[in-house]
Amino acid sequence: MAVPQPLLPLVLLVGCEPAVGPVDPCVAPATEEVAAMCAIDVAAEVAATGGSTAVEAACAPIGDERWRAECWFRGAESLANAGRLDEAFVSCGRAVGFARMCVGHAAWLGAGLVEGAGPRDADAQAAVDAFVARVPEVGEDGGAGARWSPEEVARAAAWHAVYVGRGVADPIAARGARTEDAALAHTAFAWEATRAIGAATPPIELLEAVAAIWRGERPPPSAAPADAVCLPTRLVPRSAIGYGEYVTIRTAGGGQRFVDPDVEADLRVAVLEARWAAGADLPVEAETALLADPSPAVRRTVARHLATDTRSYPDLGKIPGLDDALLVLARDVRRAQEGGFAVHPMRGVEGRCAR
Repeated sequence: MAVPQPLLPLVLLVGCEPAVGPVDPCVAPATEEVAAMCAIDVAAEVAATGGSTAVEAACAPIGDERWRAECWFRGAESLANAGRLDEAFVSCGRAVGFARMCVGHAAWLGAGLVEGAGPRDADAQAAVDAFVARVPEVGEDGGAGARWSPEEVARAAAWHAVYVGRGVADPIAARGARTEDAALAHTAFAWEATRAIGAATPPIELLEAVAAIWRGERPPPSAAPADAVCLPTRLVPRSAIGYGEYVTIRTAGGGQRFVDPDVEADLRVAVLEARWAAGADLPVEAETALLADPSPAVRRTVARHLATDTRSYPDLGKIPGLDDALLVLARDVRRAQEGGFAVHPMRGVEGRCAR
């Protein structure tokens, strides 16, 4: 039955309460901490278009020094992500207490600005050096990144940018790296070669293929280009990688790997690290051969990777190839993993990486 027109307004009012949308906590922040978090979000959002001036305007009102430093840190990341690297480094200098770590993050996000260098450029070292020369000096801040200087982190990021995501894994650029940069160049080449060949390739086959490419016995593999920052990356627990007597270098996403002075052994370490970082666990059938590798760095790498695979290797003590030193390392890694430090995918960047 139709509702008589004079009663229609009354019908519309009964049982039809206005919808209440979500309340934006940043309109009237309940606490100083909420206000700071809102300001940090603003700094990250306006950095790309407004630059460091906009970041300054967002961060300056924050009263608490640590929150303000976090604001500058987030702003710097967004600046670097937008290609405003020099402004990002300036912002990092304002991130008191986080400056070293901030510079490293900014360098990694902005490493795409390494100009004039790709996998087939024999003089890529010069482009890497030019990129690193832009990194400012920062004081000690006691942060987690203190194992390497900002310049060392930037150098790792620059070599990564020369190769990873470029779509071809030609060893020419890496062969031209000077001795001090060789391991970083090996890492970058191995990551792109592993991406092109396929991380799921059986490890022995993959190691042989990359070695053949390095020697020039096999043509460089190709893959679809990709944004290196957006490639998912998992990390072995950093608290048990072998600090102290073992030499390690920085890898993507905040990781690190062991180093061998022999070029081909170092490439094996780099390939194993690249395939594991891409999500491929070591198959049981490869365990014995890899634990018998003549390189101590390769064996340590294998022990760390086996330690993270609790399903295939529930009892580390029953792996026959683990000697006492490797077993200690593996158990340390597993304890770190149980503490929640096992997998850290590279953090997605707003507006850049597909979710």
